[in-house]
Order: sequence, then C-alpha cells, then structure tokens
Amino acid sequence: MKTYTKADLIFALRKLGICEGDVIYVSCSLFQLGRVDGIANKEQLCQMVYDALISVIGNGGTIVVPTFTTFLGRSGEAFFLETTPTDTGIFSEYIRQREDSIRSLHPLHSVAATGAKSREICEKISPNSYSIASPSYRLYQIGAKAITLGAKRAYSGWVHLLEAMHGLPYIYNKLLDIDVYAKDQKVKCDFFAPVRYLDFNIEYDIIRAENIISDSGIVTYEGVGSGQISCILSKDYFELGNRLLIENPNFFLKQKPDFRHGEIPFDGITGLREPDK
Repeated sequence: MKTYTKADLIFALRKLGICEGDVIYVSCSLFQLGRVDGIANKEQLCQMVYDALISVIGNGGTIVVPTFTTFLGRSGEAFFLETTPTDTGIFSEYIRQREDSIRSLHPLHSVAATGAKSREICEKISPNSYSIASPSYRLYQIGAKAITLGAKRAYSGWVHLLEAMHGLPYIYNKLLDIDVYAKDQKVKCDFFAPVRYLDFNIEYDIIRAENIISDSGIVTYEGVGSGQISCILSKDYFELGNRLLIENPNFFLKQKPDFRHGEIPFDGITGLREPDK
C-alpha cells in the first residue's frame, strides 16, 4: 500500500480546484488512501487532514462533515447534541469533538462545521433533515463543494434533499420518536425526516446513479496515496440531479415501486372520504 504526505494531500486538493474561502462538505474513508508518513494513530491522522484542508481553504473557509446518527432510528435511544457520537467515520467524529465546531440539531441527520460560515449552516434550521432551511439546502445555496477523501460518495445527503424537493411518491415525512437534548435540556420540538416506505419493493441504486453523474464530467478526481479524492460543485450536482429526476422520477431506484391501488400513496380518488364542506 502506498504512503502519502500532508504535502501530497494539499497539492491534490488544489488541483481539484479547492480554494481559499471555500465551503467544503467532506466525506472520508481515510484508510483507502493508505498510510501517511510519520502518522502513528487516528488522532494524528485526523489532525493532519484538518491542517491540510485549512492550509488550502484558509481561516475564511468552512469545513462541514456529516455527523449522522441513523442508528437512533432503529434503537430509539435519546440524542444528545453535545455528546452523541456519529457513525460516519473518524474524521467526522474528530470535527464534532472540536471545541470550535457547531453541530446542527437533528436526531438522525446532523452535520458539524468549523469555520467562517459554520453558524450560517448549522443554526436556526428546520426540524426536517432535508428541506428548505436544512443544512443540506444551505450548502447548496452557498455553493459548497463536496469532496471525498478516499470515500466513494460525497453527496448522498443531497440525493435525499432532491427527493424531498421533488415530492417523490416513494418517500414520506416521518415523525421521529426520539428524545432530543441540547445543553442538558429536552428540546420541545417535533423532528421529522423524509424516508422511503419500507414496502412496495423500493430499493436504491445509488452506485448506478453515481456512475452516471461521474460520467457526466462534473466530478473531478486526483490520486492520493493508494486511493483518490474527488470534488463536485453543489450547483452542478443539483442542476444535473433536477434534470434527471424530471426525466425519470425513479432515477435513484433500481426499479419503479410496486405501489398498490387503494393504499397510500396510491389510495385513489377521495370520494366520500372528503370531510363535509
């Protein structure tokens, strides 16, 4: 397995077009890049990656990472904004734990950010994880760049934002039965998220979709160590994603859902079910 250095990473980031002042949404699978010269543990590795990113975007830039806790949707455990760890990798957890980071408030799909626009992205947001006023939408509005460091995807969250924005029939807004705490106080708010129905043979084919997006030429790649890093502009992704979903609302799925007539969402005409006017 090849080794690489901090200088190698900085050089590759600049070749991707990452610039001073950029807002970057970072997805990592750092072991895919191989070993780093002089790095002995994961804490040193995360610090090196952070330093490399800051060297490129500067103090006026912003680093955003997913700090998802989707396991809570299965377990029903409480979410604590300041202490619940993420299951999205060591670098995301490193950013979450930094004293200068801000984490958005959502029990399943939070992000953590550090830098100039961290408050703009993470504070006063919607209780819906993928909607207008969500961190994902604000990243799109700002013109963020999604980058991968060894990971295969950088924009899976934007898939779900596009689904919600297009009002696709295979998703619905689920109220979350999870207690949420911030600053040791229970948050009195209903949180929800757009999720797919667990019936009707609904299966994603994100890899096929990503291959089509990659083949479009809007994703750029650079080799680092034993792997590669990539970059895509949020506005390029949304422009292409919108066009693909207009052409085929089931673009992100393996096949058209097997909706059954008479059942939500294909429940037929309202008829006598309408309330008296």
